Amino acid sequence: SLYIPIVLGALIALTQVELPRLVGHLKLILGLVMVLNLVAAAMFPDFALLRPYAGQLPGIDFRLYGVTSQANTLGPIALLLLMLELYYPSRVVFRWPLVVLALANFLLAQSKTAWLTAFAVLIFAYLPYRFMALQTRPDGQTMAIKLILVPGG
Repeated sequence: SLYIPIVLGALIALTQVELPRLVGHLKLILGLVMVLNLVAAAMFPDFALLRPYAGQLPGIDFRLYGVTSQANTLGPIALLLLMLELYYPSRVVFRWPLVVLALANFLLAQSKTAWLTAFAVLIFAYLPYRFMALQTRPDGQTMAIKLILVPGG
């Protein structure tokens, strides 16, 4: 519960920093947390995993919380990194490792609340954002999406 006041306090203190640089550093820090979670799970499973756990993923009998206080903390943090990568993509060299790390942490945390939040963000924020972006640069993709989404369009 201390992550949000720390990040908001840092944002208030860093009013002179440009947004792309701030987002880049935030993604770097969150990526490091994702790596530490997986390393902790491999090296110290008694510390980083809740086991046994009857979760939603078949064949996985644990819940990852890594270096965070619990899995319901890790899920939203991993979702935040995924959202930052969607809206502010990194260079290709960093983008896919960050997405894979965040997705692995997001799924292994098995936070149903974060999963529902991700679904809501996808439906109500990301898809309209992408649709509007495609409308601003008309091409064949936009016409195909309109034909699929709008009956008789």
